[in-house]
Amino acid sequence: MTRVNRGWYHAKMHMWRDLRFFFRDRIVYYSAIVAVIFIVAQVLLLQLNIKPRSEPVSLHYTTYFGVDFIGAWYLLYLIPLLGFGLAILNLTLAFVFAKHDKLLSYILILTIIFALLLLTIHTALLIRINA
Repeated sequence: MTRVNRGWYHAKMHMWRDLRFFFRDRIVYYSAIVAVIFIVAQVLLLQLNIKPRSEPVSLHYTTYFGVDFIGAWYLLYLIPLLGFGLAILNLTLAFVFAKHDKLLSYILILTIIFALLLLTIHTALLIRINA
């Protein structure tokens, strides 16, 4: 191997070692598991309760205005996708900041759980409205 290839290889191995070390932390590990459970629960709730239909479904509801956003049934699946994107973004940022500031890393990780909890409640309420 050339010197450049060895440097790239060692940097890649170092990153994987850091990632394994990051997920050995109990808060990170269990928060990631809870995040996956929330995302899977959202998808299962939608899969079991929302059937394909031609008429539009309500996608957003407020107490002041009622239903203010309607669309196709499959747009409800954007909610778990949004949760997955937020989880990946926050886990990536937490991994980057973990070396420098452990508290900020924990705040980002716990924010994932709170946001996914709210998205799961939102999904359940939308299913109730559309049922």
